[in-house]
Order: sequence, then C-alpha cells, then structure tokens
Amino acid sequence: MCPCEILHFLNELSKFPILSPAKIDPPVMNIIQVNGSLLVILHAPNLPHRDQKGENVSMEDYYELVYRVFIINNSLEKERKVYEGAHRVVEIEALTPHAVYCIVAEIYQPMLDRRSQRSGERCVDIP
Repeated sequence: MCPCEILHFLNELSKFPILSPAKIDPPVMNIIQVNGSLLVILHAPNLPHRDQKGENVSMEDYYELVYRVFIINNSLEKERKVYEGAHRVVEIEALTPHAVYCIVAEIYQPMLDRRSQRSGERCVDIP
C-alpha cells in the first residue's frame, strides 16, 4: 500500500464516529425539585463528529452508556452512589427536609472500561 492509499484509508476511517473519542465528556445534568424528591435528567455529550447532514451526533447513538449519579449531603459531608444504569431520568427520594444536597454524575462505557470526568456539582436546598 503506497502512502497516498494509507492517507486515503485513514481519512475515510476518520469519518466514522464509531472510533472511540480519547476522552469522554461528563453528562449534561438538569435537576428538578418535585415534592421533596429530585429528578435528575441526564444527557450524553455529543461526539466530535457530525452526521452527513452536518448535525451533532450523541454518544448514545453509538455506545452503550451507563450513567452513575452520586449525591452529597453537605451537612454530613458524605457521598453515596444513588443510581447506576442506562436510564437518563433518575428520581432521588427520601431526602431530609431543610438539608442541602449536591448531585454529580459521570458516564461509564462498559465495553471500553472507561469513565468520564464527573459533571460539575449542582446543589439543591430541600425546603
């Protein structure tokens, strides 16, 4: 194979987003308070590639993703994992009133045994 064929092959190969990105961005996280519970809504980051129409492509379109959600009770300074799975909407119940909870999330890619950085901490005061 001549160098020009190798370059052509690599160029064509780079068009496929199935190639794993070097690092995984953390999930985007929205939090909604509902009757003393928290709904955590997670969104996978987009791949650096675009589809043929020029639109963003979500990592979920190509990879099996597992979301991990952690809650930090600031008054106890204790962290615990409250969810691990594929669902993007997580309900956290049985929260203590008049406490501040902070939520962080990460993505795990089981096939490649890699995880993202954690999302930024989002804190909520439970009335």
